[in-house]
Amino acid sequence: MCAGRTVVRSLGALKREDLVPGAISGTLGARAFQVLVHVAEGHTNTAIAKLMDISEATVVNHLTQIYLKLRIPDDCNARVTATLILLRDAGLMVA
Repeated sequence: MCAGRTVVRSLGALKREDLVPGAISGTLGARAFQVLVHVAEGHTNTAIAKLMDISEATVVNHLTQIYLKLRIPDDCNARVTATLILLRDAGLMVA
């Protein structure tokens, strides 16, 4: 658990510019990237909406676009897969 907390803490300051070239750096806009960081931190859609002062429907729209842009198939756990891509592109894990 401690390692997980360390990763989550480091994501708060993560910016797209900090990423190694990969699936996310040239694909996601700033707001979509922010939604993905909140997902990686373990927040629910409702919590993300409150944190970003947007509607929950907007969060869902961002997530749908994230999954499409990252080519995450419908038959997998999209939130986990997107988080793993983010961590990989942030240099926090090996692909």
